[in-house]
Amino acid sequence: MNTHVKRVSLCDAKPVGEHTYTFHVEFDRDKCTGCGICAIECPSRIIEMRPAEQDCRPNCVRVMLGEVSSRDEVAGLSCNIDDMTGEEIGYATERLLKEGAREAYVIPVYMKKSRPGYELRVLCDINDRDRIVEAIFRYTTTIGVRETSYHRYVMDRTVEEMYTSYGNVRIKRSSGYGSQKCKFEYDDLSVIADREEIGLREAKERIGHERISRQSPDYKKEDV
Repeated sequence: MNTHVKRVSLCDAKPVGEHTYTFHVEFDRDKCTGCGICAIECPSRIIEMRPAEQDCRPNCVRVMLGEVSSRDEVAGLSCNIDDMTGEEIGYATERLLKEGAREAYVIPVYMKKSRPGYELRVLCDINDRDRIVEAIFRYTTTIGVRETSYHRYVMDRTVEEMYTSYGNVRIKRSSGYGSQKCKFEYDDLSVIADREEIGLREAKERIGHERISRQSPDYKKEDV
């Protein structure tokens, strides 16, 4: 049994539904390592398991239980353009983002007759697809748009706010699939860099040093 699992018990001797048994899984919080694999955030879980044969108890050797971060489906739209200036394409991508596209960018390509051009690629929600297609035709010179569906594996994201001597700075945290990441919000760092007349890297280092010092046992809030 997984060392994080404290107890697995059968809730009801009778099958629930068609040959499905319900189990109660309790986790041991004291043995949590913070890996997130065993869904230790929840004190208990109810799961269902189907036996291999009819009219018998589940014959499993072990139960693997975990959480999978979110996965969603998006529409990928693309088209080739060879008769727009850089300024016009830049304006078009900005408009597409304002229309609700998740991503909009261009890639240099060679088109027919070896003419240099651009491939415009746009990602958007499935429900926004028709509106984004209309926007592509409105803001570009293309006469055709290709569509592809993508599944995205997305880490869970949260935003925290940290008080510093330079002002409040937002921290974006991401977790899932066995990884954890965090970074300071660019807009907050750029404001500090402009005000202090320093580079963005130095602003990040200064905020990072304050963050580390706050984790020290000698830290006092009034010192910030």
